[in-house]
Amino acid sequence: MGHQLTVRRSGDVGYVQFADGEALVYDLAADPTWRTMLLDPERGWAEARAMLAWRAQHTDRTLTGTFLP
Repeated sequence: MGHQLTVRRSGDVGYVQFADGEALVYDLAADPTWRTMLLDPERGWAEARAMLAWRAQHTDRTLTGTFLP
């Protein structure tokens, strides 16, 4: 089974979030090859919030509110 992940790029930051909740944040201004981690935790949290907002707007809600006995 492959890894499930979501990737978001915004300006000079790359954000990768895995299905288990782990995340990687890359400093694309310093290294556009996605190998240099961003060390600013506040910026990482900002990217996590932006990813959450994006997922809330774009997640399929077909089964929302459906009762499964």
